[in-house]
Amino acid sequence: FAMELGVVGAWAKFAGGLKAETLLAAVRGARPGCAGEDQPHAPTAAGVLEIGTYCGNSALRLATALPGVRITSLELDPVMVAIARGLIAFAGLAEHVDVWTGHSRLLLPRLSRTQSRFSAIFMDRWGSQYDEDLDLIQRHRLLHDRGGVLVADNVL
Repeated sequence: FAMELGVVGAWAKFAGGLKAETLLAAVRGARPGCAGEDQPHAPTAAGVLEIGTYCGNSALRLATALPGVRITSLELDPVMVAIARGLIAFAGLAEHVDVWTGHSRLLLPRLSRTQSRFSAIFMDRWGSQYDEDLDLIQRHRLLHDRGGVLVADNVL
């Protein structure tokens, strides 16, 4: 499907093809699931955060490529949350992927209270709103200081 879209010049709203490969390569470089050098005895639950679930394609790719690593994904649209959760459950990955419903402005501060830092964060929503998300990520220290990777889509 994504290959056909590329051939006709259409735009896909999800990370597929080369974009997905690039995302996975970047996230693998963050050593997801590792406690990190700054916390050598911390639990290996660093995980990956995705801001902008859409239909769950990236979360599925991340969970498949990083077995045992917890994926947390945030989505504003409750209809897309239901679709993503259904696809994730159908793929048998519901134990590895959490999809939260709500605006990142409200959910990022909550995450800081329930989750330690993430080894990687994938920002995949409106690029014009990334500055707000980045400010919250930094303020709540959601990304590992050493080796943490931040990937932002839709920036050009």
